[in-house]
Amino acid sequence: MKNYLKKLSALLAFACIFALLPISAAASPSQKVAPGFEVKFLLDPDVVLENGELKQEFKDLFEINDYNDRLVQYIDTTDKAFEAEGWTNRVRVKASRKKDYRFELSFKKRYAVEDLGSGINWEAMEATINKARKDGFYPGSDVYPAEIDWGYNKATLSFSWEENVYRTGDYSHYPVKFAPPALEDAMSMLLEHMKRNERDWKGTFWANDLLNRDAHTYGTIYYRKYVGTFSGAEDDEISCEVWPIKDETREGKEYIVEISFNVKSAPDAFGTADALRTQLLNTLRSTKIDGKNILVEGDGLKTATILDRYSPAN
Repeated sequence: MKNYLKKLSALLAFACIFALLPISAAASPSQKVAPGFEVKFLLDPDVVLENGELKQEFKDLFEINDYNDRLVQYIDTTDKAFEAEGWTNRVRVKASRKKDYRFELSFKKRYAVEDLGSGINWEAMEATINKARKDGFYPGSDVYPAEIDWGYNKATLSFSWEENVYRTGDYSHYPVKFAPPALEDAMSMLLEHMKRNERDWKGTFWANDLLNRDAHTYGTIYYRKYVGTFSGAEDDEISCEVWPIKDETREGKEYIVEISFNVKSAPDAFGTADALRTQLLNTLRSTKIDGKNILVEGDGLKTATILDRYSPAN
């Protein structure tokens, strides 16, 4: 009994000391629970590509020695009703030698980060996060993890849900192993795994009604993702994607080349992303290939461009 009382007294004393310790207030960006970040910049395809592939001189810059071929298609209505509401539905397939197909479904809600007068900084990002909370989205959610896509002059807050769907059995209706699903299959998978946030966005079964009435496939686009090294980023990795898409005439081809790295969600994610972003920007600005700048000093809207170029109206 005496030993029990001694232990109890010690615990009470510790509790009193702990209660007197100051509680940190979330007053600065480094103390706030920030979303994850994907920092990305555009590269000049005429400078960094040769016959549609990255030049070795650029690969050496980031120790790029691996890549993966992928295909992607976006599903929307012919008048892009989902895009108008900030939603993107995507189906992606990676090249594989396995017998089963793996379809990567992605459902994403975007909010543009608005400049409040002092540039794209944490204050502007936090204001956008608070705006998204009113729609039921918030950092830390297991359903829709938050990420800020941070480019050259612009940033976008996105909440995305991803699901891997495996299909086995007879896939003889696919022309090759590495091929997209038919529109009916894509719709079936998307509607089966879509969350209520999107499904009922503007009314009960809003998304179902739209897709069942007027679905359209934007794509298919085959692209290549290269992987290199960038210390401090998530897994110390940096990626460079090469997307061949229809040009403005819809008859030819042009390339989008995008380099990016990720920073995991953490209290100090903004500070880490900001420092690494500056480091990468300086590296790209100071690097020339054949005497030409490799960095595109501006932003691009890849998804919006694809939806435009592959629209049935075009």
